[in-house]
Amino acid sequence: MIKWLIDKKSKIPLYLQLKDLIKYYLSTGKIINNQQLPAIKDLAKELQINLNTVRKAYKDLELEGLISMKRGVGSIITNLNKRPDLSVKDILDPDPKESLLRLMRQLLKKGMTINDVDGLFSQCLREISSSQSKDYIIFTECNKSQTIDISDQLKNYLQIDVHPVDLEELEAFLDRQNQSIGTLLAIVTTGFHLNEVYRAIGVRPISVYMLVTNMSPSTRQSLEKSCKNNSFGFICRDYDSMIFLPDVIRAEIGYPIDLTSCVFSDKNTLFSILNRVDIILATPPVFEEVQRMAPSNKPVYNILDRIDPISLVHLKDNLFFAPLNK
Repeated sequence: MIKWLIDKKSKIPLYLQLKDLIKYYLSTGKIINNQQLPAIKDLAKELQINLNTVRKAYKDLELEGLISMKRGVGSIITNLNKRPDLSVKDILDPDPKESLLRLMRQLLKKGMTINDVDGLFSQCLREISSSQSKDYIIFTECNKSQTIDISDQLKNYLQIDVHPVDLEELEAFLDRQNQSIGTLLAIVTTGFHLNEVYRAIGVRPISVYMLVTNMSPSTRQSLEKSCKNNSFGFICRDYDSMIFLPDVIRAEIGYPIDLTSCVFSDKNTLFSILNRVDIILATPPVFEEVQRMAPSNKPVYNILDRIDPISLVHLKDNLFFAPLNK
């Protein structure tokens, strides 16, 4: 069940809060591709805000390519996995074996012999095997440690070269990209940074895929076992996260908690939280710095410390059926 909320006391414009909330739900998998968003009128009524506020948030998301608004259809999440061309998935049957059998029968009808077809497929497999050894993907994030860690996980899972690239260095990396290191299949990032990746790519025909990150079962279990009388502090990089994530944290932990939040740049509140609370929670971009600054006797948890398994499966599926742009 999606929880729609905005802070009317915040200095952040309401349409921006709503827009960022939708992006957050995309990044955590609460909202998925092709899912329909609430009607503008219904959401405005639920949040008790002006229709034009919801409409502006939706329009901005449409301009960024994240949703499609059509009269009579509604507003639908779209284009989370950007593909420049038609994919093999669009032309193959759900059963790859049936697709190959159909193609083989067509070749035989055109006069090829069984040996010809066998030789052709063997040649294609050799070429694919040779080219795949030079294929690679980029994983990019704003946190260097997380970028390297997730890149290693992707390399082990996908069995393909993965280049970790800091988000702020992505455009420069693409500018100096050398074909000698291989063929770039795609760029992978978390949902928080899709728009920044698209801006870095510009007009380059590169596929972009999104990973969903969330709280790991081990972190959740540790927090659930903590004393219910403990106080919690939550530290994040930006104000948008500070608005939306505390409710997500409370839902994950499963019982009401005393939770104080701040952004990392607010040093006075930050130091107060570090010294006062019993348990410290942080988002990946600031986790390592918070961990270094926190008193040694206080546990610090990364609240988005796991790649969602279903997200990994979808990524692997998309890469195996990559766009036909070579």
